[in-house]
Amino acid sequence: SKAQNIGNVEFREIEVSNAIAEYSIKHKYTIPSDSKPYLVDVNSYNINASYCYLLIPKLDAFGFLMAKIPDWNKYNLIPGTINIYNKGSFMGKTFLNTYSENDTLSLYLGKDKNIQTSIKEISSDNQKNIIGNYYIDKTTINISIKNNSNEKLNIQLVDQVPIFKEDEKTKFNLQNIDLANYSKNEGTLTWNFSLVQNESKAIDYKYEI
Repeated sequence: SKAQNIGNVEFREIEVSNAIAEYSIKHKYTIPSDSKPYLVDVNSYNINASYCYLLIPKLDAFGFLMAKIPDWNKYNLIPGTINIYNKGSFMGKTFLNTYSENDTLSLYLGKDKNIQTSIKEISSDNQKNIIGNYYIDKTTINISIKNNSNEKLNIQLVDQVPIFKEDEKTKFNLQNIDLANYSKNEGTLTWNFSLVQNESKAIDYKYEI
């Protein structure tokens, strides 16, 4: 990225490798020769997408609305900063990353306070059990989720647990995670479910170290 000054007008040039796109402007525009930058509409798409709310209780109490766009490669998109609007309201800016190799592109659409979560961690550090030469620390995680909206919402809940290598002396045991997808390498637990209007859900699991 580098700044240029041409005819008393400051431009910022952003170089993106392997990004080649040609756009045909469909409408005629009259551009005044007053050395000021002007925006013109290049194209518009109505794109099918599925939506879900990403919940990360350890990061934020509210949900992040995500759009998943299938077959996005058929659109003439290049990476860059984009403005996000949700139901007519400006939600902020994000970066459109079209370097993704996936067939489905995930796009962040802003925070929504209609979906709310809280997390409570209860540890038994002051009640360590001694078995032989080993200590056992027990931790219980309580997560609550509430849909305060008037519609059914798809939820993806993500939480993180400690990571230990299999060859380490420290052993790690997870309990009550039958409905979660567990990634040992990243230490993440992911739940996918739906909540109807004003519905609440509680997720409890435990681990021992």
